[in-house]
Formats: sequence, C-alpha cells, structure tokens
Amino acid sequence: MSALVPVMGTILVAVVTAIFGILSYRTQKDADRQVELRKQQRVAYENYLQSYYDWTFTKEGTDEDKQADDKYRQAYFKLFPLASDSFLRAAMAFHTYAREEPYPDFAEEADREKFEELWSTLVLELRKDAEVESRVTKSEIEAHIPWYWGAYESIQNGKEDTSATPSS
Repeated sequence: MSALVPVMGTILVAVVTAIFGILSYRTQKDADRQVELRKQQRVAYENYLQSYYDWTFTKEGTDEDKQADDKYRQAYFKLFPLASDSFLRAAMAFHTYAREEPYPDFAEEADREKFEELWSTLVLELRKDAEVESRVTKSEIEAHIPWYWGAYESIQNGKEDTSATPSS
C-alpha cells in the first residue's frame, strides 16, 4: 500500500497537469479566434467604408460606376456574417437611406443632415467595435464628414468640380 502512494501521487500530478493543459489550450484557442474575428471585422469595415466613399465619386452609368457599385455591394454583404450587431444595424440603416429608393437629394439640407447623422453613427459604432477609447462626439464627426457636397453634386450632375473647398 505504501508503494502505491508515490505512484498515485505521480498519476494525480499527471492528471491535474493534463486537465490544466486542456483548459489553457481551449482558452488560448478562444482568444485566437477572437483576435482573428477582430482582424476580419476590421478588414470588412474598412472595405465597406472605402467602397462607399469610392463609389460616391464615380459618374453615374459609367463602367467605373458599375465596378464601384459591385465592390460596394460585395463589401456590404460581407458585413453580415462578421459585423457586430450594433455596426450591422448602423450599416443597414445607412445602406437603406443612401443606396435604396427614394435616394437622398444632397441638394437638400435635410437629406445631407440625415446622411451625416447616419454616417457618424456608423463611424462611432466602428470605433466602439475597435475598442477605441475616445471622447469624439457624433457632432464632431458630422462636422468633419469626408465629403465636400459641392464636388459630389458636380460629379453626379456630369460636371467636373476641381475646387478643393467651398471658398475656392
């Protein structure tokens, strides 16, 4: 019986070590999956925002417009399996407003304000998902939206606006 004690002790240590190894392996795998998901989300979010921005500056009906539209739609659909609930809801609201009929008329102040509100919500949700600790407000983002409306309207009307700012 006394000869079994050292053997049992060794077996107990081996079992506890194996259990600890299995638990730590599972924990590490879960962490790795989370890191990979974050990377995939970041790429999907970047592609979505960039594809919309690129599409807005194409002339309607051109080959470039069709390619940009395809790229946007692919980026939008890739959000569904990857995006967080809050980002996906913001993207769906933005998409419904900006890309489905009736289309916004950016010559109208109310339509530009609605667009800016939806865009800033999208950006804030992206920042939240990226765990950016920030005090940037929605109104600050709205005030610095990356579209100069005069240039956008000119492109959509078939004119080329080369001015960099509204005062140029």
